[in-house]
Amino acid sequence: MSELTPKAEETRQRILEAALSLFEEQSFDTTTLRQIAARADVSLGLVYRYFDAKESFVLALYERLSHAFEAAARDHMPEERWPERFLFCLRTSLRVLGPHRDTLRSITGMLLKDARDLYPPENPFSQQHVQSVFREAVLYARFAPDEAQATQLGRHLYLIHLAVVLFWLVDRTPDQQATARLLDQMQRWMPMLAIAATTPVFRELADGIADAVLGPEPEI
Repeated sequence: MSELTPKAEETRQRILEAALSLFEEQSFDTTTLRQIAARADVSLGLVYRYFDAKESFVLALYERLSHAFEAAARDHMPEERWPERFLFCLRTSLRVLGPHRDTLRSITGMLLKDARDLYPPENPFSQQHVQSVFREAVLYARFAPDEAQATQLGRHLYLIHLAVVLFWLVDRTPDQQATARLLDQMQRWMPMLAIAATTPVFRELADGIADAVLGPEPEI
């Protein structure tokens, strides 16, 4: 989409907010574009001008949250070893996602089913773009491994991050206390993970899991 005028961007954001509120209230699957148009008080044709399908709203939310996460993580990344930096990124991600948890819960099924089609590599805020934050958390850490190992480990940490986010989305304990306990346990596990991550067996196993879940690493 070409660059929008301020008025057009305001309209687009109003339509997006209408869609996200409906997804939260009644689910992604049952919400129609006609309902979104009515909620935003615009014509159906205007909705199609900015969003050609319901999945486009999810992509727009993903872009917004990705941008917010990147800014928060890169601006405040601690100058520590990579385990501490990874935990910082993980907590930052959950903090950024927190206000949108109900909306994200409503579209979890669609995300799990269509994630690779929804977030194509050419998208500037794609999976690979967010993954680069985790790579940098390793590459620019104190006592960092070499660039190849940092790239590999960053991908593994990104996968762990996705698993924690999914756990957080389905966590039904008050205030997601189970997720908080999980993060506390992970902090205790970090020294062991740091040692395991240096072994060929761990790297091969983690690569296999990452390829199965994320798809093969794209060539740059």
